[in-house]
This record gives sequence, structure tokens and C-alpha cells, in this order.
Amino acid sequence: MMINLDPEILNKEDVSPNVYSILACLYHGKNPKEVFKVIPDGTYITVETSGYVRENPTSQSSYPYALTGKGMSLFEDTSPFATFVEEYRNLFPKGVKSGNGTPIRGDKQGVSKKMEWFLRTYTEYSKSTILAATKLYVEQMQRKAYAYMTQADYLINKDGVSKLAALCEDFDNKTAHMIKSGERRL
Repeated sequence: MMINLDPEILNKEDVSPNVYSILACLYHGKNPKEVFKVIPDGTYITVETSGYVRENPTSQSSYPYALTGKGMSLFEDTSPFATFVEEYRNLFPKGVKSGNGTPIRGDKQGVSKKMEWFLRTYTEYSKSTILAATKLYVEQMQRKAYAYMTQADYLINKDGVSKLAALCEDFDNKTAHMIKSGERRL
């Protein structure tokens, strides 16, 4: 397994190369205790208290942890915010309107404003998690002919409630289960 260490990320996040290597293993679905035989146990304790991982009590692995959103964010592409918002909006179908006649995609400014709020409020979810959870939601709604589909901006926040946060939490829980069980999503 090849791990590329980016000194900028290590300095910015104040992460040691050993900690980053352990996180990279988890990101790629590998057990770091099987990959690395020489990392000191103290490094594992540092990882476990860093906020980058969460315990997976049902895991049969000798290292029963999965990455949190914060941990996933170390490995995601660092594209500008506007590009991320556009990626998010593009997951929603063009030309489809909600029950009240407004486009499902929402408007760029509304989505952008609410996504800024979401990223500040729910720091535990990475952009990768947000996009993956949203994609899953859109696919589920497509199977139902987009009936009762929530608009892109309302999914993020409507009246102080975020359905997107619930989708991300559910996605993280399912991902942790799949890492533990080796299950693959089709």
C-alpha cells in the first residue's frame, strides 16, 4: 500500500506522519495494525483521541475504528467552495420541479448560503460524505419518480432543521458497518 504524505496537510492539521499513515489505512479500508508492524502503541492512542476516528464496537478487527467526517476530510480533494456547491446542486436532476412548482435544484445563492451554514454547524461531515449521502438520497427519490423530493437548499436547512445532517449521519453509520463487515455497496 502506497501512502503519499503531504507536508502541507501534516503542518496544517498538526498530524504526525505515523498518525496520518494510520488514518490513510482506515480511509482505504485496511487494518493499520496488520499493515504497520512497527508503529508504537502510543501513536494509536493519539489517533483514538484526535477526533479523526470513532470507535466501532461491533468490529471484529484488532483495530475497531472508522474515520469520522473530520478524518475523511484529510483525504478529499480540496476544491473551492463554489465548485463543491455546484457539485452538490448537480446531483439534483435538471427540469424536475417540486410539488409547489419550484426547481428541485434550488437557486445557487440559496444553496451556497445554506451550505456555508451546514459546513460551520456540522463540522464532523466531510464534503465527500455530504456528496455521497446526497447522491444516495437522489437515487432513492429517482426510484420513486422524484415524488415528494426535497429541494436542494431545503435538504440542507429548512426552519433550522437539516435533513442532510440526518442523511450524513445515516451514511456514516452504514459506512462504518460496511467497513467492519466487508460489505460492498452496489
